[in-house]
Amino acid sequence: KQMNRTMLHPVQHFIANANTANKAAVIGRPHIVMLEGPPGAGKTDILYRLNKFTYRVCPISYKLIVKQHTPFLPPTSPFITTVWLSSLFQDMSKYAITDNHNTDHVANMKENTVFFSRSPYSVWINDPSRVDVLDAMNDLKQKWNISVIYCKADPVIVQQRVEGRYMLGSDSEKELYHALGETDRNLQVQYEQRYQQLEDKGCFDVVIPTTSTKQATANILASLGIKPVEFKF
Repeated sequence: KQMNRTMLHPVQHFIANANTANKAAVIGRPHIVMLEGPPGAGKTDILYRLNKFTYRVCPISYKLIVKQHTPFLPPTSPFITTVWLSSLFQDMSKYAITDNHNTDHVANMKENTVFFSRSPYSVWINDPSRVDVLDAMNDLKQKWNISVIYCKADPVIVQQRVEGRYMLGSDSEKELYHALGETDRNLQVQYEQRYQQLEDKGCFDVVIPTTSTKQATANILASLGIKPVEFKF
């Protein structure tokens, strides 16, 4: 039985699709806003707040995909990364490539904006040899209506959040956090350094401090030109 080509070559597959779209036609299409940042940066909480304000959110959970394939494959398996990346690109394309026959999923979308919990840059953060992902994002950002926001929190706050999540997690969740390296401070430092490299390269459209996720949510909306809202949670 042949495997789906998208599973084998997700980056190449979706770049090919993107090349069929005219960048000029992006106007009026949904704005894809992707949050980036290490574990503990506050992305999940920000997405929760945006969802409460009835914004469209699209959480593509790497941890959920890991759970579906564990214990058959290790969490850092290239196959699992490919599955996650393929799912992400598929959902991105739903909003980036729309026509008269493909509009139901974007109807009544607030501010014509959809928020994703991560971007393809996460693949490079975990594996810097994946320069193809950086090239893919450069290409897609020229053709699709995409913005990437770096959620940048104080490293001490990030560590506190990660440790708190680990302490409150179930035994299976703790095992998963450990396998993904979220409890490895040395790995977290590497992530910080890699995010700094991406920031220095100009990969992020906006950098938002996320020490306070409540304020960060308001700042993200403001950075997108969306008028402030009254926060009640």
